[in-house]
Amino acid sequence: QYDGAAWSSIAAFGGTATSEYNAIETYRQRYFLIRKNSLYLEYLAANAITGAATQYNLGSYFRRGGYLVGLATWTIDGGAGPDDHLAVCTSNGEIVIFSGPDPAVWSLRGVYYLGRPLGNRCFFKYGGDLLYACEAGIFPLSRALLTASIDRTQAGSQKIQSLYSAAAASGAALDGWQIMAQPDIPLLIANIPSTGMNYQYVMHAQTGAWSVFSGWDANCFARLGNILYYGDASKVVAVGGVSDFGANITGTILSAWSNMGYPRNKMAKLVRPYFSSNGAFTYTIGIAQNFNILPPATSEVPAALAGAAAIWGTSLWGTGVWTAGTQFQTDWRTVPDIYSQWKALYIQVITNQVTIDYLGTDARFQSGGDF
Repeated sequence: QYDGAAWSSIAAFGGTATSEYNAIETYRQRYFLIRKNSLYLEYLAANAITGAATQYNLGSYFRRGGYLVGLATWTIDGGAGPDDHLAVCTSNGEIVIFSGPDPAVWSLRGVYYLGRPLGNRCFFKYGGDLLYACEAGIFPLSRALLTASIDRTQAGSQKIQSLYSAAAASGAALDGWQIMAQPDIPLLIANIPSTGMNYQYVMHAQTGAWSVFSGWDANCFARLGNILYYGDASKVVAVGGVSDFGANITGTILSAWSNMGYPRNKMAKLVRPYFSSNGAFTYTIGIAQNFNILPPATSEVPAALAGAAAIWGTSLWGTGVWTAGTQFQTDWRTVPDIYSQWKALYIQVITNQVTIDYLGTDARFQSGGDF
C-alpha cells in the first residue's frame, strides 16, 4: 500500500494472508481477488482496502474445470461507468463475463472458450477493448466473443500467428507472458519468455505491422506516466534515455524483406535513411540479400547534421541558425550490395550521447543496366 510518501505491506485481508491470492482488480469501487489454485473469487466491501473478503464460488459457471487465473475490467466505452464488465478466466481457457457492481446483483453476460491463457497477466486493457493472450493468439474480446468457437482470423496476432503459436507451444509453462502498450510511439508489446533471453513481438498500433525486439530480458512490464519500465532478474529498467546505465546503447535494425516492387535481380546503388536526433552520430549501413540474416557488408558514415542551435543574446543576428533540439539527416549514401531479388536494410548505431529516431529509407537500384 502506498500512502503518497511510503510503501507498507498488507499482510492479510481479514484472516486470509495476501500470499493466498494471485490477482487483484478494481471493479465498480471494489477490490476483487482470485484465490490461488481455486475457482473462488473474493471481494472487499465497497471503497475498502482492508477487512475480510467475501467469497464467491464460480465453479458452476465453468464446464472445463481448472482454476481461476486472471481477471480484468472490460471498459466498453474506454471510460469508467455503468457499462463496465468484469472478465474472469480459468486455466482451461474459459472466460465468464459479468455486469453489475457485485455478485449479489450481477448479471451474467456469457461464458466463452477462447483457449488456455498464457500466464496470469493474460488480460490487458487496450482503449475500449480488453485483450486476452492465450495459446491461440492475442484476441480483443469485442471481436472474439462474437462467435461460439475460436475464430483465429479475429486475433490481433494473426499476421504472426505461426511465430506466436510456436512460441506458445514451446514456452506456455514459462513465467513472463504479458501484453503492454506504449501509446506515445505507439506500440503494442507482447513479452515472450524463452529458455534463453526473453524477447518481444511488437506491433505498431497505427499500421498493424509486427516486428521482433531483442536485448530486453524482461520478466514483466509496467508504465508510470509516459515512461515504460521492465523488470529483469536483478533490476528495474526505464526504456529511454541515451545510455545503458552509462554504457553505450547498441541499436540494430534488420528491416522486413522486400523485392522493392521489382521481382527480379537488382543492385542497390544509393540509399537515403531518414533520422531525427538531438546531436551528431555515426551509423553503419548495409543491405542483406535473399533471406540471409547474417550481417551484410556495411559502410560506416557520419550523420551530417546542422550545427548547434543559436543562443539568444550570444549568437549573431542573421547568422545564427534558429532550430529546435531535434535535427534531421536525409542524405543519399552509397552502400555495398550485390544483385539479388530480395533485400533487407541493415542499420546499426552505437552511442551513449544522443537520442536517435529512425523514420524510414528510400532506395535507388540498378537492374539490367537501368538506374
